[in-house]
Amino acid sequence: KVKRKEPKFLDDVQAKELVCLLNEEADIRIKTSLLLLIYSGMRRGELCGLEWADVDSKNENVKLAGYVLEPLFLL
Repeated sequence: KVKRKEPKFLDDVQAKELVCLLNEEADIRIKTSLLLLIYSGMRRGELCGLEWADVDSKNENVKLAGYVLEPLFLL
């Protein structure tokens, strides 16, 4: 049986620091991807599986494997 590593999570202070750093990021792809992970709680694999058809900017939500995450950003 393979031992799984315990997942690591950011605490609130670390997440706020990361968001501040991301506001200075020039590459919009990196900035958007990481902000989406932070604010939605989705996993990396779920993020990688997203397509533009899954993003509903009018209603500010993202469809994820049949589920809808609302709102898109809480900024």
